[in-house]
Amino acid sequence: MFAAHGNYLIENNGDCLKIEATGPFNKEVIDNFHAELKSYISELTHKNWQQLIIMKEMSLFTPEAEQALCHTLDYRINNGLSVSAIVVESIYHSFIKQQLSRCYAKYSINHAFFTEVNEAKIWIEQQL
Repeated sequence: MFAAHGNYLIENNGDCLKIEATGPFNKEVIDNFHAELKSYISELTHKNWQQLIIMKEMSLFTPEAEQALCHTLDYRINNGLSVSAIVVESIYHSFIKQQLSRCYAKYSINHAFFTEVNEAKIWIEQQL
């Protein structure tokens, strides 16, 4: 097992989880993230909830981390995730979008990518 690489912060904003993440990410940090995420999801009292994800700097995933991330998305969908807005604040925007799109497409999650947090928040509201 390797040391976890990457950082994240999860906030519960009522019916929307806000996740800020800075990579690069390996499988170990995604496993830690998933364990912590489960406790936040268990606190949500709404049947359907949204997430706002802010990806910063070099938020790229190793192949194992990308696979683990897909697993977390499956869990989120099965526990009420209805929409996901992803803000990418990185010069690696196209690579990050490509990696995340593979996971999101696999589970047909309603999602969109943005460069500004306010645009993402507006889009989430429009999806409700």
